Amino acid sequence: MTSYSDREDTVGPSTRGTRHFLEELDSADAFVGLYDDKIVHVLERLYRTIVTIDDELHDCSWFHLMQPQDLWDLQVKNVEEGRLVFWRGLNLVLTYVLRSSVQAPFTLMKGLITAVHSRNELLLALIARAFVEHASVLSYVDMTLSEKGAHLREVFASCSSDINLAACMPTEEDHDLYIVLFRCALGKKAEVRFGDLPNEGASVRAWERFNKDSVNGVPPERQALSICMCLDKLAKVKRFRWVKTIYAMLSEYCHPNAASRAIEHDVHKNDVGTFYITLSSQRATSPAFNRIYRIVNETLSRLIYLRMRESFAALSTCRMPMAPLEISAEDGVPPIGYLPEVDEHGRRYYYPLMASEYQQEVLTELTAEQVRRAECVFSLLADCYPGIPVAQFIHAFAVQAPRSAEIDLRLFEHMASVYQLELNERPPLDRDARKLLFTAAFFSRAFSTAGELLSFCPSLKRLDDWERVFDRIRDCGLWADEI
Repeated sequence: MTSYSDREDTVGPSTRGTRHFLEELDSADAFVGLYDDKIVHVLERLYRTIVTIDDELHDCSWFHLMQPQDLWDLQVKNVEEGRLVFWRGLNLVLTYVLRSSVQAPFTLMKGLITAVHSRNELLLALIARAFVEHASVLSYVDMTLSEKGAHLREVFASCSSDINLAACMPTEEDHDLYIVLFRCALGKKAEVRFGDLPNEGASVRAWERFNKDSVNGVPPERQALSICMCLDKLAKVKRFRWVKTIYAMLSEYCHPNAASRAIEHDVHKNDVGTFYITLSSQRATSPAFNRIYRIVNETLSRLIYLRMRESFAALSTCRMPMAPLEISAEDGVPPIGYLPEVDEHGRRYYYPLMASEYQQEVLTELTAEQVRRAECVFSLLADCYPGIPVAQFIHAFAVQAPRSAEIDLRLFEHMASVYQLELNERPPLDRDARKLLFTAAFFSRAFSTAGELLSFCPSLKRLDDWERVFDRIRDCGLWADEI
């Protein structure tokens, strides 16, 4: 399982920066003297599109993506649970691809404006080529969804509950879709382990072995989508048959060979095949920039306006319907008696600790000793669970498998002891400070480093010596992954 968290400090589009960006795009200096500014209006529309998507998915920031084979194995072991996990996983990887895909165009637009401001033809060519690459990959995913996504759309449109989803059998095309989306989300060309990097005196054979192992170390389901494959598929669309030729020209200019430099000068060929080259004078705008800008304006404009916006729209409409959150968990600080959970869209929210567990089937007949221990834990943490009776607290252990119930009880015992120890060692704490202390004690077991815990709950900075709480909890040696 691969996890990804996109936190608040991620650089990207938002409604807060829309006006500033559009003012920068419309600034009088950037496009003065250029024969056409069609690209400006196209970028404005693309920016508004990705801002709309980014705002809609703003809370979708916690992703746990299972490897394809793990999903297949789960369906074999437990059919109904496996189906539910598959459909949730498919929606989650689709959401992640869409959520992460809006970041790159924003960065590329900023780079394009910089290139136009500075009249930098090489930067403009690099940005234009990157735009073509991103558009081709988005288009590949979009067309794959068009070819194989009919059942996916039907399931997400008609199944409004987990029970309905668990009853829907994934098809082979649904599996293929998950693989394509997974490769788009987490694909890579090589698995480079820098700890295995040979030293400068290593033999040629050692370096060859390192290179081979790095490439072969990527399993098929994690291999990145090939840009050439995506371009080939896009070039079959009538409106974009030129895309491979334009991409080749941009790539040639970006490569440092003699032919690519010729575009910077005036080159003419006479009747007998002799080439006459006139080096460009130090003009404000070079011939190379004007030529590349014309290509960008005439071809990239259509690619952005028609293909990228269409692809973003298609990916948006394929996802599960997403209702507003009742209690968002953006700040990472749970209300007393609530726990954070991640939904099928990657949004973190809070729910009452015992609300859903109380109705579950009892799997463990707790011993008298276990009940006594649970009552003792509850007495130490009673102020953290207002309004929850002790019987409901104890019931939460009974709905787990026997081994899990015992491990979880031991975890709670250790957490409660650390919580009380901290209360005894600190000056009297107000309600908000006790809430932070409980948060630190409860969630420390879920993270391997203090930095990860702080990233999850930045407000812990307001709690003195919160790292000490983390260290004391971690000293237990009992972790949730043992359950």
